[in-house]
Amino acid sequence: WLKFNWFEPKWFVEVVEFWQKRGVPIIAIQWWSHGTIILTPLDYFAEEPALLRKYCMPFSHLVLFVWIFSIYYIIQTDILFTINGGFWPYPFLATFATPLKQVMLVSGI
Repeated sequence: WLKFNWFEPKWFVEVVEFWQKRGVPIIAIQWWSHGTIILTPLDYFAEEPALLRKYCMPFSHLVLFVWIFSIYYIIQTDILFTINGGFWPYPFLATFATPLKQVMLVSGI
């Protein structure tokens, strides 16, 4: 998330400025909903191949974890959508109208 969003200037224009103009506290929503504080240290470990090989779970467990996390993430996103008055954290999510489509999208990412 940090690599592809936070340090990407275009993201600030298309997402942050877009939602801030509408009164949505998008930075707080993004940090909370992405679990960035927890996941950032994991990015470091993923960059170290020896650590990755030593601690990586079997592929079937990894797939299950991705599905569980995807469902968790979509539940969070849908709750935030309801709480903040119908604003998606990413404008393109409006095209994925059902939770199943959203889970498929997040799992694919």
